[in-house]
Parts: sequence; C-alpha cells; structure tokens
Amino acid sequence: MIFLSLFICLIACNYQSNKLPKDILRALDIAGNNKDNLLKVIKNYQSPADSLKLKAAYYLIRNMEGQYHYSGQAINEFDAFINNVDSMTLARKSVFKKMADSAFRVDPLYDTLETIKLYKRTVLNALQKKHGEWGKSDVRKVSDLTSITDDVLIENIDMAFVAWKYPWCKNLNFEQFCEYILPYKGLNETPVKWRAMLNKKMQWVVNEMESSTDAKQACILINDYLKKQFIIEGSYFKYPFDLDFNQLNKLRMGKCADANHFASYAMRAMGVPVISDYTPYWANKNKGHDWLVLLYKYNNQSFIGSESNPGADKVDYTGRRELKRKRAKIFRQTYAKQKQQFDFSNEMDFVPPLFSDKHYIDVTDLYIPVSDIQIDLKMMNHLKETNFGYLCVFNNNKWTPIACSKIDDKGLIFKKMGRDIVYLTVSYNLGEMVPITKPLILSADGAVVYLDTEWSKTFKKITLFKKYPQDKTNLIVPGEHYQLFYWNNKWINLGTQKAIADSLTFTNTPQNALYILRDIDKGEQERIFTMKNGKQIWW
Repeated sequence: MIFLSLFICLIACNYQSNKLPKDILRALDIAGNNKDNLLKVIKNYQSPADSLKLKAAYYLIRNMEGQYHYSGQAINEFDAFINNVDSMTLARKSVFKKMADSAFRVDPLYDTLETIKLYKRTVLNALQKKHGEWGKSDVRKVSDLTSITDDVLIENIDMAFVAWKYPWCKNLNFEQFCEYILPYKGLNETPVKWRAMLNKKMQWVVNEMESSTDAKQACILINDYLKKQFIIEGSYFKYPFDLDFNQLNKLRMGKCADANHFASYAMRAMGVPVISDYTPYWANKNKGHDWLVLLYKYNNQSFIGSESNPGADKVDYTGRRELKRKRAKIFRQTYAKQKQQFDFSNEMDFVPPLFSDKHYIDVTDLYIPVSDIQIDLKMMNHLKETNFGYLCVFNNNKWTPIACSKIDDKGLIFKKMGRDIVYLTVSYNLGEMVPITKPLILSADGAVVYLDTEWSKTFKKITLFKKYPQDKTNLIVPGEHYQLFYWNNKWINLGTQKAIADSLTFTNTPQNALYILRDIDKGEQERIFTMKNGKQIWW
C-alpha cells in the first residue's frame, strides 16, 4: 500500500513536470485528496493504443469543475425509501410484467399499480414534511472532482467507446462523441456505474438494428421500450436534487425531468447521441420544461424520454391544443464548461443563479423566431449602482429573470429573445428586484412595443370572462370574489367584485395597461393580459 502511494506520487510529480496539460493540473489541484483517483484514470490510458481514450479522460476531468451532487441525511432516507419501493415492486412483479408485456401504456393499466403509487406518495409526502425544503439543512453539495472514483470514470470511458462503435454512432466525430455520448452524468446526480449493466441488458437493440445506421430508429426502439418501464407522475415528486441511475432504476416513476434523465442513460449506453434542452420558465404559463434532443443528420429532433418519440414531441402544445406554450429562452445542458458571456466577479448585488452556471449554451434560435431587444438608457429609470439588467417573463405569479445584459453607455441589449411575449426589464438593489422600464411586448414581427399605461383616456368599461385560458376551472364563477390589478412598477388594485354572473365588468380602467385578475377565494392559475377591441389578450 505504501509502495503504491509512493508510485502514484512519483507518477504525479513526473506528470506535473512533463506531461499534463495546465488545465488538468488545475483540476488535480482542486481535487485535493481525490487527486490520486484521477491520476489512476490518466495512468490507465498511457498506452499509445489508448491515446484517444486519454483525450476522453482529459475532456471529462478538465470539464469536471462545477459538476457536483448532494450528500447527507435526507439523501440517505430517500435511498431507504427507494429501496422499500423496489422491494414492493419485486413483490408485485407479475403486475409489472403485465405492464412490460403490453403494447401500449393505457390508463386502466395504471390502476393496477395504485398500491405502489399510493405508497410512494405517502412516504414522499412524509419525507418532505420532515425535511422541509429539501437540500437546505439536511444535505450538502459535494464536488465531483473531490469525490469521484477511478473505477466509475474508467468503466464510463471504456463502455462509451464500445457504444461509439455501433453502426448508428460510429460516424460521430470526437467532439460530438464527447458531448453526446461520453459524459458519466447528465445533471447534478451522484456519479455511479451504469454503462456496463445497461449495455449488457440492452444488447437486443443491436440485434433489432442489425446493420442499420439510422440513429433515429435506434432511439425509437429504446424509447418505446422505456415507455413500458417508467411512469411519469410528477405531482408528488418534489425533491430538488437530481436522481442517479440506481435511484431511477429502482423508482421507475418521477417527473418529466426524471423520465428524460432515465432515457438519456439508456440512449448513451447504446450509442444514441442525445442531450438535454430546457426552458427554465414558460413565457405564458407557470413552471418550465425540459426534453431530450437527438443529434440526427442535419435536423436535430426533440422528444420526451419514455413518452414521445423524435418528431412527435409536445414541446409547443400540451395534450389540449388550445394553448400554445411560448418560450423566451431555450438552453442546452452541456457537460463541457462554457465561456461565460458576462463576468459577474465585480457585481456587488444579487445575480440570479441561472446566469452563473457554466454548463449551458443558448439554443433559442434553433427552435423559434427570435429578435434582439435594445433598451435605450433614456428608457430606463430607478437605476441604482449596478452593472447588469435582466429581462423577465411572468411565471408562477411573479416576474422571473430569463436573460441578462451588461449596462453600458447605450443601455442594454438582450440577444435572441423569443417573440410574441411580454417582458419586464429589472435590476437589483440590495437584493431586491427593481423594475427599470415599463413592460414591453416583443411582437411576432420583432417590433418592441412598450405598455405605456395611460390615464388620460379610459375605457368606459372592460368585461372579463376568464382569469386564465387554461381550462374551464379558470372561468368566472358566480359567488366568488375577484380583484383586478394593473401594472405600474408594481401591481395596483383596481377593485374587488363578487361575481353574480359568468363575467365581471370594471369601469375607470387605464388604457394600454397590463392586467391580472385574481380569484381571492380559491385557485392559483392566473395570467397577465391586455385588452384589445374589448377582448382579453393573454400573455
């Protein structure tokens, strides 16, 4: 053992003085006591025949800074819960076999799983109640550089190269291979072994594909298989940490993000080049969304893991097609560290976490029509000592930053913004969000129109029939109480009414205003709107 440690030390000294790139030396320095594990990986690929694998190891190590996972008591209890679920699943294996053998997932089939689903919901709710905000007090962030083991990285590299030889994958260049196949993780989950097990389990894909080079065909084969393996049911799964492969493989149920993550493991294990794209916040509804993207010839195709196949995804629409979901920004989750657009090191005030992440790129223009938004300095007010401004969308009943720009002598410019969306420009003062312009509409044709509220002219009345166009639960309900607000640097109350019919009428309201109608008795689904020709226009 002493000899091995001395040998590794000598190897390290030799590498540091002669061989290792500067960025690898930096990563080893950050790794601290875990440096030996990383050096073992480098030593494993010293043969000239392994020169490309050594480059792959360097790629993973140099980009590992910023990669992390969580550890702690809450994670341990979550693992114990998942193990119990796994035991119940095995005890009811005939039910799951029936699901796996079925051609399609249909609602009546889910009913047979109600016992296990109810157990999951009950225990998850209890755990969340016990720990409060998961990830705050009972877990700690752990850097992959300081904790990952050599065996995890070596298996990952070796099996990724096996996958690269499949006919539908072998035409990828090295850069594509590194980003779409090689990563040992997809999000911020604990690094574990998964490739060898999955590759062995899914050799049937190779047999089904025969000599086909069509990556889309392989993707559909795997995704159809996963549709019978994983159930998407997100309402009870509200943990803020990403699950690793072992956890997902036992749980087999979770949020859309979990389903995509589970699918990405299977795809990459079998050489299907995929990556995760996401919009952090919808521009005309609450929350956000993520999906997978297949690198496919000249036309990348998005899909939802274990749900919809490439070319049949539902990014723009939900099952009900009455509401097209708008996106202001779309990002791609990368393993590689990206050069940050802005340097926040001298920023004394709050910077939203979205903009300090180094592992994403902006791909908005690959999906939707975009325009730049120029905010002239003369349009800005309430500007305090700050270097940055942020463009917000209205999401979860509040303004939420989605884009960033540095303030210069001309003002602000926000690049590649989604159109037909209402935005608000803000800065931060002592950590508090401060509006610095009036709301604006980036029109479908790319024109910018400010909602400059006018009191000099008023509507005689406005009549409102909904507080949101999502479904029938958002219609005006007789007997319930409503408040109408308009925006003027904050939400200002225009009055409260008790509905006596299926509509509400307000008088003395401003023109060119942004409104929101709230049911103060019940319900959380509310959206901003403007008025045009007496009709509500939803944003």
